Amino acid sequence: MIKKDLGLLLLIVVVGIVVAIINPRFLLPINLANTANLIGLFGILSIGQAFVIITGGIELSVGSLVALLGVLFVDFIAVQDMSWMLALPLILVLGAVIGAVHGWLITRLNLQPFVVTLCGLLIYRGAARFYTADGTAGFAFGQNFPDLEFLTAGRFYGVPNTFIALVIIAVVMWVMLHRSVFGRYLYAIGKNEEAARYSGIRTGRMVMSAYVICGLLTALSAIYFAMYTRSISPASHGQFYELYAIAAAVLGGFSLPRRRGIDRRRRAGDGTAPRVAESRESTWYPFVVEFRCHGWRDPHRRSDRPTMARDPRKAPPCLCRPADRYPSFERKQFAGGCQSGLGQWMGQ
Repeated sequence: MIKKDLGLLLLIVVVGIVVAIINPRFLLPINLANTANLIGLFGILSIGQAFVIITGGIELSVGSLVALLGVLFVDFIAVQDMSWMLALPLILVLGAVIGAVHGWLITRLNLQPFVVTLCGLLIYRGAARFYTADGTAGFAFGQNFPDLEFLTAGRFYGVPNTFIALVIIAVVMWVMLHRSVFGRYLYAIGKNEEAARYSGIRTGRMVMSAYVICGLLTALSAIYFAMYTRSISPASHGQFYELYAIAAAVLGGFSLPRRRGIDRRRRAGDGTAPRVAESRESTWYPFVVEFRCHGWRDPHRRSDRPTMARDPRKAPPCLCRPADRYPSFERKQFAGGCQSGLGQWMGQ
């Protein structure tokens, strides 16, 4: 990962040097501030997209959502005379609700994320055009909101507030992904959703929460874009933003899901775990057989005993609780958590 990050950083530096040689005005403070502003706008979108990509899904409707929520926000505060302190949380809640609907369709109705979000891309764009009668939503001449404009389009000591918001959100999301159980569960679902489900993780709720976070950040980005452009044409505003968000997330290190066609061997492997668990309840097979079929190691064999992690914080989480199913066997858990994704235990 470090090598990949260094390669990406080197590419950015090389591109910046080439552009600066072609046009020296690229390094002017005003241009750097504008570039940082755009980085903040699209960066917030990409963080929300990254949460969905981690779970093995994709969100294609963020561009249309930026248009729809931006139109609603401008209409609320410029036409309906609603206070921006009320309109802002209302738009955020609406974005979270739309994300929850996407997650519900995907987890409860077992629809493909590509199909659900592609339909949303078309529906939300059409709804935005219908709401404005295919017109342009914007502010009247001389209409301004000083506090809101400072928070969304202002600058703090020359640094755009959108970039500051991106840094704050990135830090919070990094802690959520790498220092919390929630993040570990998301990574477990993205690696193998079936294994995560057998480990006791409520995969449906976790996937739905990822889409809620994506919708929330998309709504926040829609507000920033609306105050940045101050005029929204629903037919073109936000077009291809989903591609920018996906590209930024992938370049940032998040891998797109690599789905394959139906493989008989893979399908047979998917059916092994529940059948072994079911057969063990009615036969004499020891628990080691079940661990083996699941890919776990035999805790009694010296060669299979993993070494303890030097840093307990780097150890993967313990996702299973086999002691509940096998109370007769005394277990001792490794310090810092189990050493494998699905759990490894060692007898005394």
